Amino acid sequence: MSETKKPGKKMMLDFKEGRFHLIKVIRDWSILLKRSDEGKNLSNSELIKKAMDDVTSGVVTEDEINKATAKAAKSAPEKEEEGEEKTVKEEKDEKPKKKG
Repeated sequence: MSETKKPGKKMMLDFKEGRFHLIKVIRDWSILLKRSDEGKNLSNSELIKKAMDDVTSGVVTEDEINKATAKAAKSAPEKEEEGEEKTVKEEKDEKPKKKG
């Protein structure tokens, strides 16, 4: 019995860079969508589905996503500096040691 694949699933398996690279591209596109007006009202599952559909159908290319990601990174470095989060190791180092 042969298994029929959905077009999106077939695209994921046949993606020239590999499916894990495709997942990264979809993730990057979903982050950009979430920041846009189009994606602000979508739930996370709707956002991921839309991103997956857009990437696998060719609505948006990897180059377009990379350019938009780079542009967003250039415009938001100040925000990242203000809200820097500490790693777990840094938090442990800051905790005062108990005296015996």
